[in-house]
Amino acid sequence: DKLTELTMDDLHGLIKSLLRYRHAVAYTGSLPLEKVQAVLKQGLNSGEPLKPAPPYRFLKVAAPGESRIYLFDKEMAQSQVRIEFGDGEYNEANVPAVQLFNDYFSGGMSGIVFQELREARALAYSAYAVYSNGGRKNEQNVMVGGIGCQADKTPEALDAFIELFENLPASPERFNETRDSVISRYRTGKVGFREITGVVRSWERLEVPIDPRKERFARVQQFGLDQVVQFQKQHLKGRPRLISIVGDRKKFELERLKKIGAVTELDLKAIFAF
Repeated sequence: DKLTELTMDDLHGLIKSLLRYRHAVAYTGSLPLEKVQAVLKQGLNSGEPLKPAPPYRFLKVAAPGESRIYLFDKEMAQSQVRIEFGDGEYNEANVPAVQLFNDYFSGGMSGIVFQELREARALAYSAYAVYSNGGRKNEQNVMVGGIGCQADKTPEALDAFIELFENLPASPERFNETRDSVISRYRTGKVGFREITGVVRSWERLEVPIDPRKERFARVQQFGLDQVVQFQKQHLKGRPRLISIVGDRKKFELERLKKIGAVTELDLKAIFAF
């Protein structure tokens, strides 16, 4: 109801009010500093003292005691399955392990997820997974994965997907390719001049040394497959998961899904509240 009562003037006023809070401005270009300062003062300086910005609100993934499945019944040929769960807070020391794990686990068509679920077992048309580090200090990391599979193979594909989270296949050959790929990206990757201010701000939010890439690069070269497997055991194995499925429930066994976690069937009103 509150949304429907909003007017265009209300929305414009909210946008303008943001400039009354302390904020940062980044500029990349050829104008001299004095010119940029003059333009900013003319456009932004109202003469009023700026209010402190409100504290950043950290969002956290729901943490059930055991895995849950949310099912939306829809007549379709494929099922779309998503898995997610939260982990600990951002830790700079884990960044090299996260980079290697992500490339090893789901680095394109050669990643473990794609190779196992599509190429080896023909259980999924599409498959991905990524461990996403928080973007700020104290922000939660999140593991997210998804598959698109034939509707009647939904329980089987989900079982196989979860098994990869629980028991990571160890392939020295695949790991060597992974490490070489990550090292190559460090060597060839360059921050474009238009991206520098944004990248520096991201490091500031994480409260890490400016340009932590040198230290990360050195550590990546020292990592072996054992460290990647250890990361999987510490951060993925045995975690309760939130699983969402959109698919035709007439084409798969609901009882088999219940062995994975409690199933809650949703209707459109539960998903789209407005």
